[in-house]
Amino acid sequence: MTARSESASDEDLMRQVQREDRPAYDALYARWAVPIYHFLGRLTLSVEQALDAHQETWLRVFRWRHRYDAARPFRPWLYTVAANVGRDSRRPRPDEFELQGEVSSGELELDRVETRDLVLKALAQLGDEERSVLLLRVEGFSFEEIAGMTGLSSAAARKRVSRARQRIRKVLDDD
Repeated sequence: MTARSESASDEDLMRQVQREDRPAYDALYARWAVPIYHFLGRLTLSVEQALDAHQETWLRVFRWRHRYDAARPFRPWLYTVAANVGRDSRRPRPDEFELQGEVSSGELELDRVETRDLVLKALAQLGDEERSVLLLRVEGFSFEEIAGMTGLSSAAARKRVSRARQRIRKVLDDD
């Protein structure tokens, strides 16, 4: 990554990508690959689907580079692309869901794994749209931004996030 791309804004880099500048695309990928992968992992609840969706997201970013409006922020556009790809993925059945534990210093972090397992199973109970708006909110988007990304009104986005949180709480309380 060049010093130019390290200091350039996402929007400037995307303008360069629109001119087929490969180093600018690589710089955007380096900045956003991990957050987008984690977002897709929570959205699809499947490592395999998240990997496939991640690859498809970045293909679409390049393929649809001319659809990006350079006057608007890049981050919501990128998350909209990723959310659409993730929603297009096959939704996992909760009975198929299996989480592999994380290893730290050679020992399984059971509490963390169990908590994460419960949260991901609770997310699996949500509908695709509820899960998507909740995860966009978790990613730090305002209700207005979520509305713009999903085509909902700001009030509807707020209501769906609230309902999703209530359903998650209920599932977690039941467990």
